[in-house]
Amino acid sequence: MNSPADPNDQCVIVFLKVPQRVPVKTRLSKSLDQEIVVNLYKNFVLDVLGMLQAGRHTTVIGFYPPQALQEITSWLGRDHDYLPQQGDDLGKRMENAFDSIFQKGFRQVLLLGTDFPDLPGSIIDEAFESLHKNDAVIGPAVDGGYYLIGFNSHSFLPEVFNKIPWGSDTVFQKTITVLGSNRSRIHVLPQWRDIDTYQDLEFFIKRHAEKGSAASNTAAYLAGIKLHAIKR
Repeated sequence: MNSPADPNDQCVIVFLKVPQRVPVKTRLSKSLDQEIVVNLYKNFVLDVLGMLQAGRHTTVIGFYPPQALQEITSWLGRDHDYLPQQGDDLGKRMENAFDSIFQKGFRQVLLLGTDFPDLPGSIIDEAFESLHKNDAVIGPAVDGGYYLIGFNSHSFLPEVFNKIPWGSDTVFQKTITVLGSNRSRIHVLPQWRDIDTYQDLEFFIKRHAEKGSAASNTAAYLAGIKLHAIKR
């Protein structure tokens, strides 16, 4: 068994948008009022950050747009480490975030989205553990994307962020292809379902009711607004 992780060796970058500055969850907005969508998104973020607090790693919030530092600190406070997302597209912003954190001396880095408020901390533990024996780790999403990707400092492969059709159902498979063509040893995490549509919300509610989850903020908000009664 490995010794407890040094938070100076391991880092999780959480990629999120600042809803005061840019639209969030646009597909959900087709079914729910924008105010509800924004509040849901904020609760997703709180649940993800709450889950990560239990780990021994460092957490850095990668925020977009990069000019929104004042808004995000007003929202989430000044106690977090913040990193502006820099780049012309999502892939470049992810690549630059990894570069920036590796340059700070971290040896294992994960990048995580916020559309998975019920993702358990055990997934993060598994991801870091897998990097002791693998070059990369990736968590496939049900919709064909991925919710997490990670590397060791010596095995980071920027090519996985180039020429990827972001938002399509082939993101995960194309990323795996790039990793495989570079002979990277890959650990694939359990598949998880993100919340992009009203149907995804219904699935989340059912799963939370049956199995429970750590997504207490999201679950409480959904219960409070009586979701099924306000769908457009």
